[in-house]
Amino acid sequence: LKPSISGGEYNHTELSVVNETRMIIDETEMKDGKLNSIGINNLQLLQDLINFQQIPFVFEVYPQNIHVSIPTLILSGPSSLLKADISI
Repeated sequence: LKPSISGGEYNHTELSVVNETRMIIDETEMKDGKLNSIGINNLQLLQDLINFQQIPFVFEVYPQNIHVSIPTLILSGPSSLLKADISI
């Protein structure tokens, strides 16, 4: 999910959105299983987006956190993989 610029080209990802985009993360269809290293990294990126409203962006080899405003709603069963300020 980490956007980057490599070789002068922008590498678009699902987190390449404009400020004030409303994001809905639907965990209700997830099945039991194991997360590989990419999945764990993507969960951490989403958690940082939720907690700190920032997305890491890699400019060639230089990482930079871009501050954003992306309100996020998590749809989940009894227990979410992501921590949020409010749970109903």
